[in-house]
Amino acid sequence: MDQPPPKRYPPCEPRRRAVARVVDLAFAAGIWWAISGDVAGPLASAAYFLLADGAGGQSPGKRLAGIRAIDPRTGVPCGFARSTLRNAAFAAASLAGTWSGFGAGLVGWGVVCAVECVAVWRDEDGRRFGDHAAGTQVVDASIPLSQTDLAELRAPAAAAPIPPVRAALRRRRRSLPRPPPPAPSPT
Repeated sequence: MDQPPPKRYPPCEPRRRAVARVVDLAFAAGIWWAISGDVAGPLASAAYFLLADGAGGQSPGKRLAGIRAIDPRTGVPCGFARSTLRNAAFAAASLAGTWSGFGAGLVGWGVVCAVECVAVWRDEDGRRFGDHAAGTQVVDASIPLSQTDLAELRAPAAAAPIPPVRAALRRRRRSLPRPPPPAPSPT
């Protein structure tokens, strides 16, 4: 008997993901301009991208859009280590501005966004390259990450062997005579 595959979380809407990214890019640009300087602004912007999703899987943009980054195998929100992996390309684009200025950083962000958008639309689960690298998926934040969901996600691909006592009880129950169905009541 084949077991059904583990439960999968539905991908979030690409529009909500785009809104979250625009808000995060605005935050990063604001940090860059507020700190200014040749090196400090791009470094602070890169640090923002690397750590943004680490607090419960939600950057300010994701929180506003109502989405969250999770580990799809466990349902646990993304932490700082996974946030660093999934957003490394955006941080690298920020660092490109260290040598070439804010315009180069904007161009880098645009290129990374374009490549990642194509990846999201082509992937069945709506995962971009950063999600695959970090083992994360962005989902609607209103989806409950209950213990039941987690148990279904952790279900093994093959059925575990049934202990002998339990198997004997199942055979016994099947062999017992079933009571006859109730007679229809006269009306």
